[in-house]
Amino acid sequence: MSNRPKPASARQGNNSTKLTIPQNTTIVPIPDPPGTLGPWGSHLWRELWTAGKAVYAETDNHIIERYCSLSERRRTLLSLVEEEGWLAVGSTGNTIQHPAARLITEIETRLGPIEDRLGLNPESRLALGLTAIAHKSRLDEFLASELGGDET
Repeated sequence: MSNRPKPASARQGNNSTKLTIPQNTTIVPIPDPPGTLGPWGSHLWRELWTAGKAVYAETDNHIIERYCSLSERRRTLLSLVEEEGWLAVGSTGNTIQHPAARLITEIETRLGPIEDRLGLNPESRLALGLTAIAHKSRLDEFLASELGGDET
């Protein structure tokens, strides 16, 4: 047996690189927001589907709905805390953290992993292999502006 390394094209198994998410070959039309979402959650739903239409599939509906619902709930609680203050008076008369502030922290803890799964931050997009799609889009925009809209 030879001690020469195998050529890259002949190597198999033990892949050390992460799988990348391929771009959808058939773009899924943006689904209507679920009835469980309010106005702000519905807006976020449409925004996420528009941004991720090249990556998301119909099976992503539930995780996107969960993200939108939690984000909407966080937004509502934030406005409550901003209005009433981050501190409240407890049952014994001591100053305590507003109960809604604790809920905000719990929601934010749950949002982080969902953001990673959906590729909503630069690090997760890189890990999911979505940067090539973004770079191509920027390149297309540049070419369109430089060539006066003609992308030949």
